[in-house]
Amino acid sequence: MSQQSGSTGKSVSKSTYLILALALGAMTFFGMCNPQGPNSGLPGIAGSVGDEEITQQEFVRAYERQSEQLRRQYGDDFNAGALKVASTVLDQLISGRALYLKAVDLGLKATDDEVINYLGNIDAFTDKDGKFSQEFFIRFLRGNRYSEASFQEELRRTLTIEKLRQSITGSTFVSSKAVEMDYKISETKIDVEYLKFEPQKLNIELDDNELEGFMNAEGSDAKIKAWYESHQSEFKVEEKVKARHILISYKGAMNATAAAAKRSKADAKKKAEEVLAKAKADSNFIDLAKAETDEPNGKKTGGDLGFFARGAMVKEFSDVAFKLEAGQMSEVVESPFGFHIIKVEQKQAAKETSLDDATPKIAKTLILQDKGPKVAEERAQKVLEQLKSGSDAKDLLGEYKAEWKKTGEISLTSRYVPGLGSQPEVKDAILTLTPEQKLHEKVLKSGKNFYVLRLAKFKEADLSKLHENRRKQLTASASFSLGYGFYNAFESGAVKDFEKTQDISKADEYLAIDAQQAAAREH
Repeated sequence: MSQQSGSTGKSVSKSTYLILALALGAMTFFGMCNPQGPNSGLPGIAGSVGDEEITQQEFVRAYERQSEQLRRQYGDDFNAGALKVASTVLDQLISGRALYLKAVDLGLKATDDEVINYLGNIDAFTDKDGKFSQEFFIRFLRGNRYSEASFQEELRRTLTIEKLRQSITGSTFVSSKAVEMDYKISETKIDVEYLKFEPQKLNIELDDNELEGFMNAEGSDAKIKAWYESHQSEFKVEEKVKARHILISYKGAMNATAAAAKRSKADAKKKAEEVLAKAKADSNFIDLAKAETDEPNGKKTGGDLGFFARGAMVKEFSDVAFKLEAGQMSEVVESPFGFHIIKVEQKQAAKETSLDDATPKIAKTLILQDKGPKVAEERAQKVLEQLKSGSDAKDLLGEYKAEWKKTGEISLTSRYVPGLGSQPEVKDAILTLTPEQKLHEKVLKSGKNFYVLRLAKFKEADLSKLHENRRKQLTASASFSLGYGFYNAFESGAVKDFEKTQDISKADEYLAIDAQQAAAREH
């Protein structure tokens, strides 16, 4: 080991190395990583902020740490390219450097003593006798491509940023009155009644003149044709069959169950032929499927597959199923899943509705698309006016087939309102409801729907339950949240300041990693 620490040139004793090594066991702080991954051959530096460079080794360590966290989160679905791991990591490193430089400008740079004191409070890298192991220390540095200086500088930056964070978050204060107000808002409970008018579900009658007028109007042919072409699934119905099957599987077949995997392919074929003989001998196919099939769901449904199109099944299965007539049963059919006995119950012929035949239906749909929202809003407005006049609007609700529904008890701070959603306009409308003003004065439009709202129940918060300990906890929590809001805003501002002076750079080779990883996964 060298006898210098960081850039100060101070002599460092073996006890200092002991303290330095202790931090290396704090995996929650750094995390183990494998810098020998696919990105270890990247050229040059990853980026820079001012005079601070982000080295290739630093980027790789951060990339591997981030990737490992995401692998645990996504499992087999982890896709570094799709998740943009490289650009995210580089942004995080850039942000960290910007914060570090701002902290240094504010006189918050961590000193050698602060680094040593921090390390002295971590119990790690000791042998079984509790003594410092220089071997563990060196092994960690080598395994993670750290030099003593680079490791100390990374730690110094981290501690400097932590001092900045504590300086910002520690300076925030939330008053007891503010906490009391937040408590009242969060603990006050309400139940809201609502009428919902959905344009797409309204039963609107169209007379022949209205329909004919639309179809003869200029431009209507193009609109109808465009709808027809973009909704082909509504006008072209594929040929389908409804069938049941019995599957006899074996070891090596796709999705073979543990029980089926005990059977050889030859044994499976022999059993399938035996089962076929039983089926031909007028056995009840449903009961036979429940008893003999190796498909778990088929044991419950009697092998029922419902209606399916030709492409929904493997070719070997579909080719046979679509040749059979309703009521017919196949011979033994082999597929990658095993041996099947198929019985077709019903058949649906392919059907295509021509544009001419579909035109009246499409015209009606287009008229209602335009007319529906207007009618829905008009109906909601008529009901609201009657309610404002003191009427219960019972007759009108019966005519419109509208019923009052309830959200159930919710808090004023709830992000989602059952039945109404989470749109800002919903929350704003609910907050206007009080015991004195139970009916929302306007028809609420949210998404494609229209609503009439009124307060069903109002349960005010009980301030007697806000005891002193709870008040202190809420004050601390609110101060912490406020402080982190300020800190995050400071971080964003720090990056923007360096961007304005063009003191931030990102290497194209590192940003290209995401696209390379995505392409590699596709192949």
